Amino acid sequence: MHGISRLCRQQIASISPGHQAVRFDHFGAALADPDFQTLLSQLVKKNPPEAASALLKKYHPPVLPGRKGFASDLDYAAAAIGVDPEWIEEYFGDE
Repeated sequence: MHGISRLCRQQIASISPGHQAVRFDHFGAALADPDFQTLLSQLVKKNPPEAASALLKKYHPPVLPGRKGFASDLDYAAAAIGVDPEWIEEYFGDE
């Protein structure tokens, strides 16, 4: 799943190069960092579940069937973001 994480990091970096998440190779590393944990806590306070729900409704992300319909976590994540799993592995896969 590091490939998916790296892809998401690249997307964030392309939009906001100064974002705190860009400092890390993948989100697992970011989640282990105390400063990043502080940022997440602030975001949760600023954006309660109701606000997150409203954003989901506004941007209409694709609705996928449950994970059982996919051969792997990579296939499921790739379908969720609309890319080919092989492409993710080629460009962002584990090293």
